[in-house]
Amino acid sequence: MSTAVFFAPGLIRSDPYDGDYAPLTCFERARRLHAYKLALPGELPKQAVALMDRMHMEWRGGEAGRRHAFCLLLQQLLLLLNRHLFSLRATETDRFSAGQGAAVGPVWLRDALRQIDAGPERGFRLSELARRASVSPAHFSRVFKGMTGMSVTHYVNVKRVMRAKELLSDTDETIARIAERCGFETIPHFYGTFRTVTGTTPARYRRETRGNGV
Repeated sequence: MSTAVFFAPGLIRSDPYDGDYAPLTCFERARRLHAYKLALPGELPKQAVALMDRMHMEWRGGEAGRRHAFCLLLQQLLLLLNRHLFSLRATETDRFSAGQGAAVGPVWLRDALRQIDAGPERGFRLSELARRASVSPAHFSRVFKGMTGMSVTHYVNVKRVMRAKELLSDTDETIARIAERCGFETIPHFYGTFRTVTGTTPARYRRETRGNGV
């Protein structure tokens, strides 16, 4: 089972009194190494899923303080992931940092991820990315999914939706304009993709994040 976790870093604030711990360590490591798939051993996957289920219930419950509860649970999830990383043997960590681990991926894949992250609104296609990488589409797709746990199309769509969520929360632009800025050709396509990724609609997301003070 694979679970993709995307969220705005602004939700997390480091505790100034805990100088030896940074909540976003696991994500900074993933970004630095362009290795976005983390395998958890033993009971950790169940614990992570349980936390995400509670986050979902809190957000959907609509009770007072749900945003605060959501952020606390997110902090717990990050702590679980970070403690796992901290428990890895130093030799294994050094191997990853040196770029020798298989999870880091080839240079052409890291370049492709950087391109997508920098401009997901361009709607990169598998054929285009494979051509730039000078590999076959089948090979590109196989390596990409092995590294990220997602297909190219789903990864690009998630990145576009993340950008749309920021614009919905932080600007007064119309939904149509936001859809256009994020690379969606039609409003139905935007709504369908947004709902698939987030479980809600752009309009409802905007109301929930801006209209009720949570």
